[in-house]
Amino acid sequence: RWNQSDTSLTELANQGVYYELPVPLGSPLSQSPLGEPQPDGNRLLHEQRGPPRHIQELLDIETQAPAAWQADQQIVQTFTLVRDQPNLIFAAYRPAEIFIATERLSLDSGDGIRVPEGLKAGLTYSVVSYRPDFDADRLRHLPAGPYPPAIRERYLQLPDTISQRVRQLAQTLTEPHDNTFDKVDALTEYLLTEYPYNLFPPAHPPGAEVVDTFLFEDREGICEQYVTALVVMARSLGIPARLVSGYGA
Repeated sequence: RWNQSDTSLTELANQGVYYELPVPLGSPLSQSPLGEPQPDGNRLLHEQRGPPRHIQELLDIETQAPAAWQADQQIVQTFTLVRDQPNLIFAAYRPAEIFIATERLSLDSGDGIRVPEGLKAGLTYSVVSYRPDFDADRLRHLPAGPYPPAIRERYLQLPDTISQRVRQLAQTLTEPHDNTFDKVDALTEYLLTEYPYNLFPPAHPPGAEVVDTFLFEDREGICEQYVTALVVMARSLGIPARLVSGYGA
């Protein structure tokens, strides 16, 4: 349960799925429960000695986006767990302060904030976030790379099975644009306008390449197929992209 102070929606049910790549496109993605404890190697954000107490910790993640993008809009969230959960701290982007009883906070490879142990039903914690102002005109003028090696390795990988006509479609749709923002926007608009949403899409033939089948054969589908096609086409253009899912009610 999420109480957000600056909106009329005061309670939202939060769910999520964490995807780790690589996995074969079209097969069930490897899903670990959101917040499942990860191997050692997470980046330490905070550690304190002595018994746990509520802490207020400024997270050192400022290098991920220019400070100028930070808006003044503060979002205060209070989460109360209705069932036992793994060790992930829910937080709206971009988190700045966390109030929770823990001796340690760390940042995992997916930028998830973690505590050492799983979280128990009934626990309440609060997070203060500052909503970034991602101005479209500013995004249009950002340089298109070079991207850090960790970003290239994680968010540009593609299987060899991606068809040439999928790659060519991505090139054709984005050719009129000279910046990353408008290229991704063109891909998104094309998918939204040309492909009807169908909760019961046709089953793919055995061995079919799912993105090619969605784009050129079925031409209809569900949300996972839209975003998979978008990520694949973006990556084929050298634009880092990842698939994230979440649900609100």
